[in-house]
Amino acid sequence: MMPVGLATAPSAPVEKREKVRELLRNMEVWTRGKPDAEMFISPIGGFHRDPKTRQILREATPDELKAHWDHIHMATAK
Repeated sequence: MMPVGLATAPSAPVEKREKVRELLRNMEVWTRGKPDAEMFISPIGGFHRDPKTRQILREATPDELKAHWDHIHMATAK
């Protein structure tokens, strides 16, 4: 297990930082493919989806990415 914060920690070893980034990218790709996923935000990316149309409304903002430096948020609905 590796902390999510390693994805953006300048002091993290490169191999660990890249491994966490890869895991986060894979989680985001998987979540984008699920229409019931309304939101996903991590330290390196994310999106918000319209709950009615299921279309992605917008990408996560730099402020949201910064606020999620050590965790992820994901919201789903049915």
